[in-house]
Amino acid sequence: MAALSFDERVAAGAGAARRHFTAEVSNVLWGFVPGASTPPIGSVGLGEVFWVDTVSSEGLMPDQGRDPVTYFGRLGFRPEEVLADAVALAASDVRCEPPATGPHVVTGPIHVKGVRAGDVLEIDLVALEPRCAYGLVSNRHGKGALPERFPSPTLGEGAVVTHLVTLEGSTLTLHGGRSRWARLPFAPCLGLIGMVAETAEPLHSVEPRASGGNLDLRFLGPGWTLLVRAAVDGGGVFVGDPHFAQGDGEVALTSVEGPLRVALRVRRAEAPSAARSRLLSLAPIAESCRWLVTLGLHEDLNEAVKAATASMVDLLAGETGMPEAVALSYLSAAGRCAVSQVVNNVKGVHLMVDKSHLSLAPPGTR
Repeated sequence: MAALSFDERVAAGAGAARRHFTAEVSNVLWGFVPGASTPPIGSVGLGEVFWVDTVSSEGLMPDQGRDPVTYFGRLGFRPEEVLADAVALAASDVRCEPPATGPHVVTGPIHVKGVRAGDVLEIDLVALEPRCAYGLVSNRHGKGALPERFPSPTLGEGAVVTHLVTLEGSTLTLHGGRSRWARLPFAPCLGLIGMVAETAEPLHSVEPRASGGNLDLRFLGPGWTLLVRAAVDGGGVFVGDPHFAQGDGEVALTSVEGPLRVALRVRRAEAPSAARSRLLSLAPIAESCRWLVTLGLHEDLNEAVKAATASMVDLLAGETGMPEAVALSYLSAAGRCAVSQVVNNVKGVHLMVDKSHLSLAPPGTR
């Protein structure tokens, strides 16, 4: 029997997902995440699995000509291989003028029926599928971890350098000129995910916040959950900045930016601990069946490390009864501290612990 197409699977309710939110121009913001006054593009119920389309901004940006058909045509792709929603957005009158705006295309917000302001919510990433077979990594003038060196100063101010990445099966290939320089696994994740903040108007898409946003956490892919506190009734879920893969740090400026179709589910956390609820006022918490992750968000990378560590100490003390000094020693022995990203003005650091060491329950079972 032939495999069902995506539209056929949605119609059949495959994976219990019957709702599909497209990335047409009326459903997205470009350079902003939605605010509390942004009208929702639709609604879902608590516990319902739903699909959302995302669009990568790479190939659409003003410094790339804002003409994806021409841009990707130079890379060898036919017009029909360029996503129609990306073409429509680039041709629209939607403003995208970094740094006044961010670069990200954001789908949402989506209203979640029954959610009340103050609820602790678990956003499950159920599935992520590629919408095309290519993506880009970019580096721009004055950006990234080595702004004095890349792009080459000889290219001048405003330079942007991109490298093509192609997807075949589950393998990504990084191209540079006519050479294929590296192969790596397809590891899709959302760079940008969250709930609307209390602020009425849309917010710049670059800086991550306690309500989520541009976290650039490389493992926010299938099987992971992001915990966020709802700031408004209905929550207002939004997603964007789709990645085919990302390394810790995102040192060039972007990772493998490529459009994804994402299946999500939102649940209300059952009886979250006082520590968990309090820490969500600082940053989201990420979790899988095996891993528990705290985030540190700060303009100073050292302060971000301190924030991620302090949050994990408080979380372990609050949920296991472990004395704080013991928790710090445990983290020194077994914690995994890494830089999430260094490119979003507000830096990100994540600290991971293996829950099997501590008999912590998986998400959705507390």
